[in-house]
Amino acid sequence: MVRVIQEVEPTCFEQAVGNSKWDNAMDEEMAALDANATWELVALPEDKKVIGCKWVYKVKHNADGFVSRYKARLVAKGYAQTYGIDYEETYSLVAKMTTVRAIIAMATAKGWSLHQMDVKNVFLHGDLQEEVYMEQPPGYVDQTHPNLVCRLKKALYGLKQAPRAWSKKIGEYLVTSGFQTSDADFSLYVKKTNHGIVVIVIRIVGNLIYMTIIRPNLSYAVGVVTQFMQTPRKPHLDVVRHILRYIKHTLQCGIFYEAKNQLQVHGYTDANWVDNVSDRRSTSGFMFSFGSGAVSWSSKKQPTVALSSTEAEYKGAIIAACEIVWLQKLLSNLGQSVDALVVIYCDNISSILFANNPIYHARTKHIEVHYHFIREKILAKEIDFIHVSTEDQVVDIFTKALGIDKLRKFRKMFSVLEVDLNLRGSVENSSSTS
Repeated sequence: MVRVIQEVEPTCFEQAVGNSKWDNAMDEEMAALDANATWELVALPEDKKVIGCKWVYKVKHNADGFVSRYKARLVAKGYAQTYGIDYEETYSLVAKMTTVRAIIAMATAKGWSLHQMDVKNVFLHGDLQEEVYMEQPPGYVDQTHPNLVCRLKKALYGLKQAPRAWSKKIGEYLVTSGFQTSDADFSLYVKKTNHGIVVIVIRIVGNLIYMTIIRPNLSYAVGVVTQFMQTPRKPHLDVVRHILRYIKHTLQCGIFYEAKNQLQVHGYTDANWVDNVSDRRSTSGFMFSFGSGAVSWSSKKQPTVALSSTEAEYKGAIIAACEIVWLQKLLSNLGQSVDALVVIYCDNISSILFANNPIYHARTKHIEVHYHFIREKILAKEIDFIHVSTEDQVVDIFTKALGIDKLRKFRKMFSVLEVDLNLRGSVENSSSTS
């Protein structure tokens, strides 16, 4: 069996035309656009402008690295749109990965069935409210009406409002079907009936991580990371090398969610005081487990300089407290009750005492009022702030450079195991060659 050699993807229509693989791909895309009544040919109104379009080509691969199909997508040049004229609101409906992991943890523990589906030409289902006029596609100009333009009736990839149009379309359908939108994550829809619960998560994701894992090749990864940059420079290459170095040692790692595990939430918080040599800001991190594995974590530089390690740890704890409030709301939407008291572990005794003490001390009176949010949660008995030994402070993995033994120990505490993973389930090897 011969593995398919990586193919060069055309960067423009002129490079692709004449190649039967790409010609067929473009014909397939045009057939989908016609079937969806994406546009109608009209004369361009005098007070309107026309935007261009281009073909984007991608070789799709299976998880085993073999070619799945050749995809040609017609993309509008949305950068030429003008706010207030041919587009208004823009946003992309993307579920938080914490939401996805929480659902997987619940499904595993409760024995739920999980299904994944892909909507082909997803943005084309969104209805446009604005008047948008586009040039006819390269290679598919109507020879009887070459001067007419396409008045778009449906959203098209590249338009600034395309994600919003699709989100509105799918949201309206799900609501009329009896689903309720989660107030914790607007891409999460829940329907509760006498027979059980149905949960739908809408997630539009890119393919950088997936495709880099499949083919950890530096030149390929550089092409993906920098495809929208005119002149990739050394910092871009350094980022790619860092990504590949990380992926090389984590290809077989995955979070293990154990079936029939008790669904309780607990977390850790930590900070590394003034660890940044350039601006002396601290790095804080947190991790929350739900069931047997981690579902939420973060590592982030603090926005202001902390004057003491206590202040740095205290600010980090506030971020963790905000996350647990959101996580409790999410789990409640999923029908999962969370204990009123959530334990958060910290290895800094001073910050724990300060969080439990309602009296302002002179050395901490400069801390902004909103950072005392955690005190309210402790007094309301929603959070219990408890000390943990530095040897068991799992969040050190986000704030410090660790030795291999400690790294492996903390990864195990995350329920990160080295297993033989299939990225997309069981994929049969193809015997095709090229």
